[in-house]
Amino acid sequence: MVEFSAAGQETRAGSITTVAQAIGIALATIVGGALIQYAPYPTHLNFWVLFAVLAILFAAAWLLPRTVSNKAPGHWQPRLPTIPGGIRMIFAASAIAATSGYVIGGLMFSLGAQIAHDLVGSDNALVNGVAIALFALAAGVVAVPGKRLTPPAAIVVGGLSAIVGTALLAVSTARHALPIFVAAATAGGIGFGLMYLGGLSLINANAPADRRGGVLSALYLAAFATQAVIVLLLGATATTWGLGFAVDLGAVAIAVLSVCTIGLAVSISRPLPRELILQKGATSPPCW
Repeated sequence: MVEFSAAGQETRAGSITTVAQAIGIALATIVGGALIQYAPYPTHLNFWVLFAVLAILFAAAWLLPRTVSNKAPGHWQPRLPTIPGGIRMIFAASAIAATSGYVIGGLMFSLGAQIAHDLVGSDNALVNGVAIALFALAAGVVAVPGKRLTPPAAIVVGGLSAIVGTALLAVSTARHALPIFVAAATAGGIGFGLMYLGGLSLINANAPADRRGGVLSALYLAAFATQAVIVLLLGATATTWGLGFAVDLGAVAIAVLSVCTIGLAVSISRPLPRELILQKGATSPPCW
């Protein structure tokens, strides 16, 4: 999205990416729920459909033209993700913001189906999928006005909303209150949308063009790895000690991550001059 956007439109690219991801998540929960409930092979068909969609997207992305004009010297070669020295503090804020957003999503998607089952009182996978989709819809809706905020401001507001959302989720689980669950999904979705948008916009605006692939790879590696670990721990916790304890534990983890994210965002007064970033980061071969 950044590569195909006009200069200075990094925030707009981040907003579109957040909306697109929210739509994808909402469709995944709704379509997945429908396939599980009404289609044959409920434990297999949704994965094959997802595989087909990913194959189509991979083919389309492979055919996209290259847009980076200031290509670094040297031949392309696979490399581990690296962070230019001049933007490491900005990367830390961006990565923790994106990671916090993904952890909120992990909590909702790993435990939300059981929570929705208990609160909605429905055994219908489609109905429960629609309940979880509220989270993604809130993230998508808030991303449009959220692009007017500066990235640090979006991260701060998103972090506060994430803390409120996870607290409400714990309360809804304890009290079996569906309205509180709806409020939790909405607040959590807003937190996810703004933190992901803020983190993505912040790094997009500061990563040197010829190192952007490596920087974003590092950001997503941190976000997805942390999400995977926490989701597995929450699943094991829910199985061993119960759903309520797992939700409470996830809420504490998200609160800690959100506080760290807010602190880093507040500490960043302004991004580094782009000329300095390019001087520091344009000496190594690119990593895509």
